[in-house]
Amino acid sequence: MSDDKSFRDRVLDRVYGNTRDTRNSGKKKYSKIVLLIDIALLAVIFMLYYNRDDDSIYESSVVNYGDVKIRFSAASEHDEKSVIYTLSMKSSSRAPLTLRFPGEVGKICIRTGETDVDCIGLGEGVDSITLQPDTPKTFAAQFNISSLRSAFRLTSEYKPPKPGLFSPAETSAAIVSTASINLEPRIETSLTYRIGVPYEK
Repeated sequence: MSDDKSFRDRVLDRVYGNTRDTRNSGKKKYSKIVLLIDIALLAVIFMLYYNRDDDSIYESSVVNYGDVKIRFSAASEHDEKSVIYTLSMKSSSRAPLTLRFPGEVGKICIRTGETDVDCIGLGEGVDSITLQPDTPKTFAAQFNISSLRSAFRLTSEYKPPKPGLFSPAETSAAIVSTASINLEPRIETSLTYRIGVPYEK
């Protein structure tokens, strides 16, 4: 009887042992598949992050003109198609201060590499402004980023997109924006930054 029982136990152990091994083998195969999927997802996320261009910018510079502080700024949020330029003037004088201009406050010129892209007027038709103490006067202008495409293609920095599954939709360009202010003497101040430029389709 003990021999029969021993034989039966051996058979049961073998049956359940095989079942257990099969189950473990299935779990191992399932784990490998999940691991491969996780690796593939991480690779996709990494490629998307690597190829993105964060074109959100905020740059500013400040120059002094007597008692007047002049701030020139450029701002653009991610996915916006334009850059907003502002020129703000603020007087620290205790009395109102008048500034005079020959027909316009000034202009902003945009350049990439050695290529001039565009010039935008600021305060057109303004002959003079009066600044009240500690009260800023601001002028604004808008620049369309798509205007950079053809000009940026002429620079040595431009590299055409490489074909592929994760080919980027835009590239990054170095921009210099110079504000020229029509005071006496003339004042100039520049901002340098990088911004995303869509590839031509």
